[in-house]
Amino acid sequence: MRLVLIISIFLLSGPMRLAASELSLKEALDSFKAANELYQDSEFRAALFRYRSILEKGFESADLYFNLGNAHYKLENYAMSIWSYEKSLMLEPGFSEAKTNLELANKSVVDKVQDLPRIVWWHYWQRLKSIFGVGGWTTLSIIMLWLLAAGGFLLLTQKIHILKRIGVYLVIFGFSGAIFTGGIAINKKMHLNNPNAAIITSSNVYVKSAPEENSADLYVIHSGLKVALTDEIGDWLKIQLADGKTGWVLKKEMKGL
Repeated sequence: MRLVLIISIFLLSGPMRLAASELSLKEALDSFKAANELYQDSEFRAALFRYRSILEKGFESADLYFNLGNAHYKLENYAMSIWSYEKSLMLEPGFSEAKTNLELANKSVVDKVQDLPRIVWWHYWQRLKSIFGVGGWTTLSIIMLWLLAAGGFLLLTQKIHILKRIGVYLVIFGFSGAIFTGGIAINKKMHLNNPNAAIITSSNVYVKSAPEENSADLYVIHSGLKVALTDEIGDWLKIQLADGKTGWVLKKEMKGL
């Protein structure tokens, strides 16, 4: 019941942010608004169709995936709701409502896989990267480049010692900052384009020891579980669970992020 309440409250959170597409922005926004109205009228399947049609035309945004996830959850498509919230957070890591709904949707997952222990700094590094999306880190890197340029200008044109010293500091700070923030932006962009992860969508999936139907069954996983993808052979994908277990699963059993 708690999830239903949260989904209702967060339905219209944030403005619609859309990427390039074949439809005009106005048509997409009108369709998004119509889908939200259908959702509020409890026409969840019709709303889902509308949200998916916007995606199929080439638009995507954190809000669109978020509302898509809400509609899937209402229809008890729990695996697809998890997929949708994950997509939303890939575009906007700081989307707190999507994080909340993802945590609640994950309660429907049968498999409770424990993460492998990691060194402390890795967790802090992941938190740091999640502060902004690709756009945010790119903006920061541009600001750093401007600081670098300002420092270079002071260094080359000013004769006053204090101003030249400020120029040196700005050059050092801007250069190192541009490399750091630009590197994170590139890393997040590469992860966005090739996340190497998927959500299991079939109810029961037997993980195989090899990419063959007649190979041995290693263990069983269920819908909604997030897995890492490490290899591909034909129609088979090699998966790795958070606890380190590996195996082979058919592509049709999952939906890539």
